[in-house]
Amino acid sequence: MEDVFKQLSAIKQVKPSERLYAKILLNIQTPAVYPLYWSIAVVCLLLFFVLAEWHFIAMQSPHSVEALSTLMSKTNNTLYYE
Repeated sequence: MEDVFKQLSAIKQVKPSERLYAKILLNIQTPAVYPLYWSIAVVCLLLFFVLAEWHFIAMQSPHSVEALSTLMSKTNNTLYYE
């Protein structure tokens, strides 16, 4: 165990540069800017998936729609005073 302490005491201290704190503050204060292209691409993908899902549900036979409605039952969420 003494060997470990000897090795730790032999480690030289390192001082950070004087501008390090200013660099960190500058990085924190700079907002992340995403190009408009990426935003439009994400919106288009989400719209495509929603429309494709709607299309596949609409094209199913009525029997499949009935089976889907039994899985997702409508509940009465009305609150009453007792």
